[in-house]
Amino acid sequence: MPSIHLSAGHRSMVAGALMAAAALLVMIHVGWQLFAYWTGHDYVFGLIKLFHPDEERNVPVLFSTLLLCPPPGTKAAPYHDRARNRQ
Repeated sequence: MPSIHLSAGHRSMVAGALMAAAALLVMIHVGWQLFAYWTGHDYVFGLIKLFHPDEERNVPVLFSTLLLCPPPGTKAAPYHDRARNRQ
């Protein structure tokens, strides 16, 4: 099993992608809020609640959950490689 090592360049790319995803979620939420304000519709077919960062069971919560649940192999791979190298 290959070990998982991220160079400094890859780390900054991952951090940039995560920041872009979070910024996109915020921009979608602000866009739906503006749309609701301009049209006078409070719920806009349920889409405002779907992207509201303070609510539960929506897209921002899914994004946060996926960030907190990395694949189990990413934690175990370095230890497996060290044990194989000792033999």
